[in-house]
Amino acid sequence: MNFFKTQVLYFKTKKFDFTQQLIVFKKYYKNPKFAFFDILICFVYLFINPYRLSKRFLQKKGFFENLDVYGETPYRTLHKIISEADLTDEDIFLELGSGRSKTCFFISFFKKCKVYGVEWIPTFVKIANFFKKLFFLENLTFLNKNMFDLDMSKFTFIYLYGTCMEDDEIKMLIDNFKKNVKIVTISYPLSDYDTSFKMVKSFEVEFNWGKTVAYLNVKGE
Repeated sequence: MNFFKTQVLYFKTKKFDFTQQLIVFKKYYKNPKFAFFDILICFVYLFINPYRLSKRFLQKKGFFENLDVYGETPYRTLHKIISEADLTDEDIFLELGSGRSKTCFFISFFKKCKVYGVEWIPTFVKIANFFKKLFFLENLTFLNKNMFDLDMSKFTFIYLYGTCMEDDEIKMLIDNFKKNVKIVTISYPLSDYDTSFKMVKSFEVEFNWGKTVAYLNVKGE
């Protein structure tokens, strides 16, 4: 990618982020606790770059390829996902690779379901647990472990962003998914990797890098 294209992409991303923040302010800051949380977490991460933190952690673990894998789901996109996929207050939600856990906190503030985030990087989990205690969010749990080692038998709704995952990683991960669980994936249906999965629904979603499709998957027999 040449310098001009890089700059155009950079400014498009910044414009998207700015627009999203205006939407968040108008739509979601009506909830004062969420507003306070979002301002605080943005302030904390002014001093800790999540992209660099993720890259350095992976390097220390011995990874030297595909290091720029960190990404987050915008709140408005997340709202659309859980609405289209019908996340209920009775569900047990899991985000695979929760990062700063903004997804988990958003759901915890606006839904009554139990929410779990699994994240390999301990700094993210420590900060997330600090905010959990600060806001007395009892329906929220963070697990500091590799997602590939997680027992997923109790979860009823799983969110996998995972656009940067390798094919063999996806295949290994979805072997742990149980029957009749809703799984939302971004950019690919799980039926591409295992025919026991059924794609129930698809819909367009938007990230700071562009538009793509989200898929609601269910594992059958």
